[in-house]
Amino acid sequence: PRRYEEGISNPDQMMRAIREFSNVIACTPVLEDNVAITTNDFSHELSRLLGIDLDSELVATDLKKQLTAGDLGDFRTQPRGVLLGSLLAGNLRVKVGDTISIAATTGEAQPFRVCGIVQTGDNLLDERRAYVHRRAAENLLGKPGAASYIIVKMHDPERAPQLADRLEEVLGHRARSWQERAAGN
Repeated sequence: PRRYEEGISNPDQMMRAIREFSNVIACTPVLEDNVAITTNDFSHELSRLLGIDLDSELVATDLKKQLTAGDLGDFRTQPRGVLLGSLLAGNLRVKVGDTISIAATTGEAQPFRVCGIVQTGDNLLDERRAYVHRRAAENLLGKPGAASYIIVKMHDPERAPQLADRLEEVLGHRARSWQERAAGN
């Protein structure tokens, strides 16, 4: 019987195995957790921090198309850069170039520079998400080398349930298709 483990302790090794599947175009690790964001005027919001590897994220997701303000080149060169969901940025009353503080539930706040605003079209995501470099997330959250999940981009997304079943079998980790997630599973 398979036992449940929170997160992925070996994401690079797991992604090497995932890339071997013929239907896979790309994959990218994400380290995700709850954080508190505070601004200089003491606006405060709870958020979902996503630690990403920018290059693989750009291949596996629509992040580049979703950027409505700012510059991914600026984010790339800022170790403490952050991309905020459009509604989160609005609630915090911040814009590109501003500095915010991000604190994990267990740690001290650290300063980050707003490098971009992202609009996914899903209000639930846009009001909660803050993207930082995976290394910064690992340091902030105290989880070096870890990932919460891996996003997989496929040639044929309709075959996601079959790939998820096969990945679970081969990797011994829970895998959910986009169809399962959309159904709330």
